[in-house]
Amino acid sequence: MSEPRAAVTAAQINDYLASAFPGSGNCLDVGPDWALARYDAAEANLRPGGIVSGPTLFSLCDAVLWYA
Repeated sequence: MSEPRAAVTAAQINDYLASAFPGSGNCLDVGPDWALARYDAAEANLRPGGIVSGPTLFSLCDAVLWYA
């Protein structure tokens, strides 16, 4: 039995994001109940010690939940 497909593809999500929010779109893959994204943190997103800031991490989490 094959796994159910997502309602949209990662490419469709990224196309929408690029039109609605230029410069965005980091969805790598989606499934029927999951999503995978990547965010390359800039220097401004880091805390002392090179740790990615909490607000940056939660922004990515929020986006991935929306993708799913």
